[in-house]
Amino acid sequence: TLVVRRTTRPLSTLTDLVATLGERPPTGAMRRVRQSAGKYRESATLTNAIAALVDRRARTETELRDFIANASHELRTPLTKIQGWSELHFQRPSQIEHTERAMRSIVEECDRMRSLLDQLTLLARVEAPQQLPTEHVEVCALCAVIAEDVAVIAPDRTVTTAIPDEELFVSAHADRLAQVLRNIVSNSLAHGGPAADIQITVEADPDTVRMVLADNGDGIPAGDRERVFERFFTSADGGVAGSGLGLAIVHAIVTGYGGSVVLQSEPGCGTQVTVTLPRVGAAPTS
Repeated sequence: TLVVRRTTRPLSTLTDLVATLGERPPTGAMRRVRQSAGKYRESATLTNAIAALVDRRARTETELRDFIANASHELRTPLTKIQGWSELHFQRPSQIEHTERAMRSIVEECDRMRSLLDQLTLLARVEAPQQLPTEHVEVCALCAVIAEDVAVIAPDRTVTTAIPDEELFVSAHADRLAQVLRNIVSNSLAHGGPAADIQITVEADPDTVRMVLADNGDGIPAGDRERVFERFFTSADGGVAGSGLGLAIVHAIVTGYGGSVVLQSEPGCGTQVTVTLPRVGAAPTS
C-alpha cells in the first residue's frame, strides 16, 4: 500500500489540475504540479503532459484576447470617422462641399477596413499550411520583377540587385512569395526614411535559396526588433502608419512553406531581412 501510494502520489495532483481546466490557473500552479510529478516516469509523463495542455490553453486564450483587442482598436478608428462624417452630413445636408468631403472620407475608411479584413483573412489562411497552394517558383525572375516594381512605385529611390544568372527554384506559390517580398520592401520604403535605397540579393547553396532585402535607412530600434513579426505591431518611429500585419503575413507565409525569415537592423545603419526557403529542382515539364 505504501509503495503504491508513493508511486501514484503525483497523479493525485491531477484532480486539482483538471479543476483548473474550467478557469484560469493561478500563478505558479503549473510549476507546482510539475514539481510534484516525482521521480516515477509514467506518472511524471502524464502529469507534465496535462500541465503542458493547460499552459497551451492559457497561452491561446491570451493570444485570442490580445488579437480581439487589437483588431477592435484597428477597426474603431475608421468606424468612428465614418460615423462622424455621416452625422455631419445630416447636420448640414445642404452644403455640397461638406457632403462630397464626407463621402470621400467614408469611402477611404471603408477601403481601409476592407484592406484590414482582407489581411486578417489571408493571415488566417496562410497559418493553416494545408491551405497554402504550392508550385515550383523561380526565385531569380521573381526578384527581378519585384525590383522593377519598386523602381516604378518609388522612382526617387535607388534599387540595386545582385541576382545570379541561373534558375533557382523553391516550393511555394508565386503570388504568395511575391507578397512576401512586396511586404518587406513596402516596410523599408515606409519606415526606412525618405532617402533609403533598396538592395535585393539572391543567394543559394545546394539545400536552400536565400532572398536578402536590405535598405540603408533609419533602422529599427532595439526594443522593436523582437516584435516586428507580431500581429498589429507598429513602430512609433513616425513613419507611415499601417495595419501592423504586413510582416506577420511574411512570417506566416515563409514558415508555412518550411522556410525562415530573419531580420537584422541597427538604428542609423539600415535593415536587412533574409528569407530562406528549401531549394528544389526545376518543375517537370509536361
